[in-house]
Amino acid sequence: MANLSSYINIAANAVTTSSIVSTTGNVLAANISVTGNVTGSTFLGNLVGTTVSTTGNVSAGNVIVNGQPTTYGVVSPDYINMTTSAAVSVAASGTDLTWDVNNGSSGIAYSAGKFSLTTGKTYHILAELAMQNYSANGYLLVELVDGTSNARIGSQTVTLPYNSGFNEVNNPTLDIVYTPVANQDVKLRVTGGTVGLTAQLRGGGFARMSIVQINPTIAVQATASGTVAATVVANTSPNGSTCSGGSNTAPGLTVLTVAIPTAGTWRLDAELRVDMNSGGYMAAAFYNNGTLIPGSEYWVAGGAQNKASGTGAGQYSGFMSYNVTTTAARTVTLGIWSTATTSVIDSGDGRTWLQATQIDSIFALNTLATMSTTGNVSVGGILSSPQQTKASNATGSVGEICWDATYIYICTATNTWKRVALTGGY
Repeated sequence: MANLSSYINIAANAVTTSSIVSTTGNVLAANISVTGNVTGSTFLGNLVGTTVSTTGNVSAGNVIVNGQPTTYGVVSPDYINMTTSAAVSVAASGTDLTWDVNNGSSGIAYSAGKFSLTTGKTYHILAELAMQNYSANGYLLVELVDGTSNARIGSQTVTLPYNSGFNEVNNPTLDIVYTPVANQDVKLRVTGGTVGLTAQLRGGGFARMSIVQINPTIAVQATASGTVAATVVANTSPNGSTCSGGSNTAPGLTVLTVAIPTAGTWRLDAELRVDMNSGGYMAAAFYNNGTLIPGSEYWVAGGAQNKASGTGAGQYSGFMSYNVTTTAARTVTLGIWSTATTSVIDSGDGRTWLQATQIDSIFALNTLATMSTTGNVSVGGILSSPQQTKASNATGSVGEICWDATYIYICTATNTWKRVALTGGY
């Protein structure tokens, strides 16, 4: 078939074995079946073929595309990062932690120690803490709590112990992934500790609070959105036994275990609190199905952590983090070995914990309500839409098309529809 330069109205089927059908007008048909290309400014009807090329628009209720996307969007998560410039006085009897320097934020409001979180959003909440000027030997406990009721959120408690010597405790870390079921204010709070103890949250940027949304909405040409699934597995019930001996390949004690459910890249985070009862050293590492993950070892010299008199003496708290990529589900453990007798300290209060967070999560795109493009649309499979029946005066815009078991309906003017009967038996 050669070029068709005028208006062609075909009520039945149009079948051509030509490689190209070219028209500067309209082609109207119940079905057009081609083995080559269709080129034109406007097409109304069904297309069955390997390639459809158009310099105009493709309009449909639903477009199902099996192929490579050519439009990309921007991920815009909510976030905030706060630090302190001046010391904040705290007490074991209960004190909210406050922050006065905003290093950058979007979508998360802060006021008087409270951070405002939004229903259904998943947040990675990270706090690095530092205390100074303890009034005596002892310890303070810090937790993430509700901004109104002070009820604990998550299952972690950070211990900041002070024994003697330089009057500072630096870098204990709280790390929680949390999804509020309603709009909620959260805060960090000293919730307990040695009776009568006071201290200061260090200023000068030594302490910080960071909240980042990890399931942000993704906008594609402002017409499509989706979410990034946040997969987190955690264990806050450690084996509280005593360790003496072992090695990096065969640890003396397995402290915590989590089951990574799928292949992917995962960040391993852990807080380990131990009591070293004599001189020597202690070390810890992550293990993948019982095999040491190279480079994940964490060493602690004895020395200042040796057992001594006084509240909390000999205690050591350390934070570990490592990224691991796995090709299948895995069991990951945290193990320790020691030349001295070392006890894992935990009373089921979340001060020793292990958490795995997937950092290459899958993005799920929501169903498109509409799609508009000024370029090409290539469909490797079948172009389909749900059945709809239209009255002649039904609501509609020029160029819309739909079908049911009997007719193809075309909107030829605002709220004006015409239809073409379908035939079968071929």
